[in-house]
Amino acid sequence: MTYIDSVYFTDMGPDTGRGYPPLLFLHGFFMDSRMFEKQLSELKEKYRVICIDIRGFGGSTDHRGPFSLYDIADDVIKVADQLNIQKFVIAGMSMGGYIALRVCLKYPGRVNGLILMGSQVARDNEETVKNYLYLRDHWHDTGIREELVNRLLPVIIGEHCPEHEFWQKIWMSHSHESISHAMDAMLKRDDITHKVKSITVPALILHGEKDTGIPVSAAYTSCNLLKYARFIEIPGGAHAFNIRHSSATNRAILCWLHDYF
Repeated sequence: MTYIDSVYFTDMGPDTGRGYPPLLFLHGFFMDSRMFEKQLSELKEKYRVICIDIRGFGGSTDHRGPFSLYDIADDVIKVADQLNIQKFVIAGMSMGGYIALRVCLKYPGRVNGLILMGSQVARDNEETVKNYLYLRDHWHDTGIREELVNRLLPVIIGEHCPEHEFWQKIWMSHSHESISHAMDAMLKRDDITHKVKSITVPALILHGEKDTGIPVSAAYTSCNLLKYARFIEIPGGAHAFNIRHSSATNRAILCWLHDYF
């Protein structure tokens, strides 16, 4: 296992130079870098792929105390520096997308491409915030935790999926502290809608057709806010569509990489 400052990451694939930029993936809330296994297995044939477990999840659970999305952006740069990677394409799913956008804003010279997966530029609406607060404030209750997990599995991964069992065990194991700090980082994120026009690198926005966590309309709005964005809707995809619709996801990413790099 590879760590820097208690942040776990994997580094796979060739360092092939020009035309094949390193790809750095950031997972969503509840998840860890294993959600990208089907992307990694294909992309690593041609690209160097780094997957980071953000604070509180996967192998990065030794962090204590609150943090912001910009703190995680700093973690990303520390990992890139450790690997001697000057520029990279950053891909983020949901919460990972929120972080990826802030990496672009805080470290514009380090990013040469952006991929948003099931994510958005805007902050959450009042109903979503209300649901997030309930989850955060009741995660210590095992009964409510199990109820929430079972309710969210089909929303995030999709209906009646064999992957539910794997992720259910992982989600149930998350500590109240980890959930609270990560949730607070999302809830307290700043409004960047007026800033993202400054992001001038090519962007790929992928979104599941059946995403009820973040509606497709939010992805369209994000596409309009970013200068050089391509939007692709994944048919039948839920929030974390890349797990169940890996072929469509990988094809979209590879075509975009081919076109721009």
